[in-house]
Amino acid sequence: MSAIVDGILKFIEKNINPKIGIVLFGAALTGILLLKAEIVPASDLPKGTMTLLVLACCLGAWIMLAIGIMKGHEAYIAYDMRTKAKVKAESDQKAKDQNAIDNLPTLNDQELETLVFLLRRGQQRFSEHSKFVGGLRDKGMVRPTDTTFSVSQVVPAIWDRRDELLKRYGNVRTGREIPRSFL
Repeated sequence: MSAIVDGILKFIEKNINPKIGIVLFGAALTGILLLKAEIVPASDLPKGTMTLLVLACCLGAWIMLAIGIMKGHEAYIAYDMRTKAKVKAESDQKAKDQNAIDNLPTLNDQELETLVFLLRRGQQRFSEHSKFVGGLRDKGMVRPTDTTFSVSQVVPAIWDRRDELLKRYGNVRTGREIPRSFL
C-alpha cells in the first residue's frame, strides 16, 4: 500500500505544480462561497456546477495536502540522516579517543618525551616539523587541525587528561632531542 502512495506522491511531485493545487482550491472555494452567498444566482449556472466546484475544491486541497506530506516526509528523512550521521561521527570519535588512551602504554621513550613536552608546553596546537610526531599521530594522540595540515594538535582525549598525564609522567625528562621547531 505504501508503494502505491509513494508512486502517487512522486507522480504529483513530478507532474503537478503545487501552485495548481492552490489556484484550483482557491478558485473552487471562491465559487462555492459566491454561490452560497447568492452573489451569483445558482439558476444562471448549468446544473451540476456546484458539484464540480466542490470536486475541484477537494482535488485542490488533496494536491496541497499530498505535496505537504511529501515535503514533510523529505524533511524528516533529511533530519533523520543528519541525526544518524552525527551519532556515527560521535561514536567514531569516542572510539578514536579510547584508542589514543589505550595506546599510552605503547609509547616508546622518544614518543613519550615528545608527548610530555607538548603537554608541559601548554599549547594544544603546534607546528609539525618533527620526526617524533609521526609515532604519536600513528597512535592517534595528535592529528592535523581541521583548517590546515601544517599545524597539528594534541587530540582532546589526551589534552583533557593533561594534568593527570603530567602527574603520571612527571619524571620524564624532556629536551634531549626535542626539535627546536616546537619552541
